[in-house]
Amino acid sequence: QLQPLTLPPGGGSRLWPREGPPARGATDMNLLTYLLLLLLSSASCLKLQGSLECPCLAPGSPKYAEAAAAAQAAGYPEGYGFGCKPHDKGLAMSGCGAAAKDPCESEWCFVDPELCPQNKGMCQAAGGQIGSNVSPYCRTRASVSAAVKSVAAAGLQYSYATCDSVGLSGAEEAGLLLGGRHLNAVIDTPQAPWTLETKPSLGRPRFQSYDGVLVMLLQEVMNSYSPPTNITVHDGWATADSRKNFGSSYTACVYDVSVGNFDICIADFWVTPERMALADFLVPYSADQFYFIAPDDSLPETFASIMAKPFAPFALELWLLVGGFLIFAGLVTAFAETRTHFDEFPNNLILGRVLKTQFFFFYWFVSGGPTYNPKSVPARICAIAFGFFILIVVASYTANLASILVSSNNKNSISSVEDAIAAKLTICAPEAVLQQMKVLYPAADFFPVGSTRNTFRHLWRDDCEVAVLHEKTITQGHSGEVNRLDCDEVEAGKSTQEEAQCLRDEDGDPSPTRDCAFVKLGNPLMSMPLSMPVSSELAKSIGYAIRKLATEGIYDQLTLDYADTVAISECVDGATYPLPIWAKRRGQKSG
Repeated sequence: QLQPLTLPPGGGSRLWPREGPPARGATDMNLLTYLLLLLLSSASCLKLQGSLECPCLAPGSPKYAEAAAAAQAAGYPEGYGFGCKPHDKGLAMSGCGAAAKDPCESEWCFVDPELCPQNKGMCQAAGGQIGSNVSPYCRTRASVSAAVKSVAAAGLQYSYATCDSVGLSGAEEAGLLLGGRHLNAVIDTPQAPWTLETKPSLGRPRFQSYDGVLVMLLQEVMNSYSPPTNITVHDGWATADSRKNFGSSYTACVYDVSVGNFDICIADFWVTPERMALADFLVPYSADQFYFIAPDDSLPETFASIMAKPFAPFALELWLLVGGFLIFAGLVTAFAETRTHFDEFPNNLILGRVLKTQFFFFYWFVSGGPTYNPKSVPARICAIAFGFFILIVVASYTANLASILVSSNNKNSISSVEDAIAAKLTICAPEAVLQQMKVLYPAADFFPVGSTRNTFRHLWRDDCEVAVLHEKTITQGHSGEVNRLDCDEVEAGKSTQEEAQCLRDEDGDPSPTRDCAFVKLGNPLMSMPLSMPVSSELAKSIGYAIRKLATEGIYDQLTLDYADTVAISECVDGATYPLPIWAKRRGQKSG
């Protein structure tokens, strides 16, 4: 470091020789050079010490001697890890040979574990808030346990960020955290195409009897590291203790991850604010669309209803008005053309002229315009009025008819959430999205449903008359899968017939069309992202690995491979199906 200015013995100055001071310009140049060197030296020292928010360990710090001893015990050279330097550059034991680059050339240092954490009290005492730049105590820099670099010192951390370096790449960081790691997980099945139950396979040594898009995606993640990641899939789903706190078993499983019972829950989770407050989630991989469903009380089209469609654009009163105008126009022409249009009216009898003009005007109306030129002034005025009349009526008729023809005659009496609110009906909705639904429809009477699969049994039990449900479960209901699972629960003694509402066909098998009575109506009400809860320690690493596989096309290929596992509807368009009791009471059709 630069020493302070001192005067040499015998007077004079160290800035110039004993011969005497130089010219003033030379003196100013020497002072400027000195100040510049001082500033550069200070900047270099500051950079060597790291950022003020998370400074490097310095002599005198309680951890300094312990860190130095641990680094030497691990075989590192003296000074390793102290001050912002590329400590691993050219160091074989760090895996940084002569040709190695980042992060080998990145600067880092051991940091003081007592000074790095944010200190809310000292930050506010300095007049700042956490996250502001008012005081170093208001911010921090990312740091990692020194155990990653095989330096065994309790609580010791190191940081690239404090030296303004990136350090490990996403792949390297994921490899350090996942390579050779053992994960504890649970899987909810069947949730095609995401998770499935199947026979054990050598292709899934870690998951055995589980399959599906998410299972195989995680299998790819674990195989990509050396040593590979291992996993134990525990039986069951959310723990009994967690289920006591939440109506949804999925939210309970998120809670299990947050308290450390599991590292990850493998299923298609809706990412809700309540769940995000409990645990970290991976980057969403898909989304669920929610729809309004209600009993299908629409009437089937008959020959009479089809033939009535051309008259549907106008009400009866308007059709009478159109007919009255045509009759009036015909009468005007019949009397106006008495002596001027002998070609069209050779017979001068008034009744013949009236009948003929009535025919003309009705014919011209349906054919699009008159086919002769009137001779008299009143008839010409009437023809102009008739032409304008046709222009307005035909345009309105065509627009309304097109709208009617493209829309189905099958219209439900309750076709939207607004209709249900107006009719004072109870709406079943998944408990996980209930708060969001209440914000969208504050006047609605909602019935919370824990497991979305149970929505249909609640509808059949008249706990609610209509529901909000995501598309996947609607399709599962229409495929008969939900009824089959309900019947399985009755057979296993897990539910009573009254609870499960199992419906069997004539052969005694679960009916594949029990839930076809409920149809999806209108556009999606909302969308909910899908992801998986994961422990905070692993969220970044697993998230990086999955996104990397997605960019390589592996996720898209898996969704194609498992597309045939998704349920297919057994409901037939135009068919009628038995309705719930409440719907029959409202005078609606029953199958």
